Amino acid sequence: MKSTNYKTKTIKTDTGEELILFQTLDNLWCCPACGSPELSQQPYREKGLPSFEICNCMFQIGYDDNPLTNNEAVEGIKNNWQRWRTQLLHSYQGNTDRLNELKHQLSFIGIEEPTSNATSFDQISLGEAVPHPDIEPPVDTNDHYHDPLLTRLYDLQNPWGPDYDFYLSLAQSHNSPLKVLDIGCGTGILTTAFAKAGHSVTGVDPAIEMLNRAIRKPNGDKVMWVKATAQSFTSEDRFDLIILSGHAFQVFLSDNAIQTALITMREHLAPSGRIAFEIRNPEVKAWQTWTEENTREHFIVPPSMGSKSSKSQEEALDVWHDIESVEDCGAGKLVRYNTLYRKTFSTSTTPINVTPIKTSATIRFLTYQEVLVHLDQAGLTPHEVYGDWNSSPLKPDSKEIIVVAELKPNK
Repeated sequence: MKSTNYKTKTIKTDTGEELILFQTLDNLWCCPACGSPELSQQPYREKGLPSFEICNCMFQIGYDDNPLTNNEAVEGIKNNWQRWRTQLLHSYQGNTDRLNELKHQLSFIGIEEPTSNATSFDQISLGEAVPHPDIEPPVDTNDHYHDPLLTRLYDLQNPWGPDYDFYLSLAQSHNSPLKVLDIGCGTGILTTAFAKAGHSVTGVDPAIEMLNRAIRKPNGDKVMWVKATAQSFTSEDRFDLIILSGHAFQVFLSDNAIQTALITMREHLAPSGRIAFEIRNPEVKAWQTWTEENTREHFIVPPSMGSKSSKSQEEALDVWHDIESVEDCGAGKLVRYNTLYRKTFSTSTTPINVTPIKTSATIRFLTYQEVLVHLDQAGLTPHEVYGDWNSSPLKPDSKEIIVVAELKPNK
């Protein structure tokens, strides 16, 4: 270990563990799981209380190693660091550069080789990793869900509404807490509501900025946050309720992507569990109203809650949409649209920018018949189908197609 490049700090937890933390001379803290020097906050404070930052290795400082969570989740902070290192070793199989980088980072904090179940750097196979053929390519980091400022805008654009009431009600009819999986959880508005209601919740999203906001929400410490896509998520847990809210199902553009996502959900579903999602009804052609004139809104965006990626202040934004293209896709449509953001005034009330920021996205509008075919191919069947959040029946002019699915019965 190159101690001249790092300062150390030892703290003691309420359970008697001694934790040695490392800080660079530039005042960045090292992730205690992977050793990367990138945390702006001290990972653990007095008595082992966590900072709730998420490292780029996706170690979640503040979930199962949080002494404020239930006792069953706490296995010991150092145990969880080791468990995560082992998981990283397996995930980096076939990627020599990533594996060597991890080894280099850990060596700086005195860890020459993680040991768990006889797993070591040298024992990891460096053969070529084979990616899943149906997993969508990585999300473009220019997407607005990864932009720190626009992520802060997300909660203002997506406040609590009848859609969240509907999804939460799916768990309220049960007498005991459920295991809930929220895929595409965003900043965790609905995810943390399930946690507040006493359910065991896992929130999944591919955008680190979203998760960094989610984990700071009230009840965010009660949720397992995971950076993953609907296709790449994996867990040993089986869930009673799996949801994709906010029209997240429409980001699956190809038939293969839809099948991979549905199969992943089916494989993580408890025998009597339900999968719930919604899509916009293509018969209504909602995209025809996505013009600047119809969609322009003005927002005052509050400062960041202390994210390591930005020192922010209050911002004023004008936001609107426009359509770039509409193409046939099966019986439905592929719609590519732009979201434009123009900064108008800062807290100084001085005009600061007249050039809008533009992000683009493509979503798929499936017909109900196409949804039925995909469910059947994935081994699922509809349990309930609605056309609105008040549980009214699906009609040709319904704005939404709301599906609650279950496993197909064994014949």
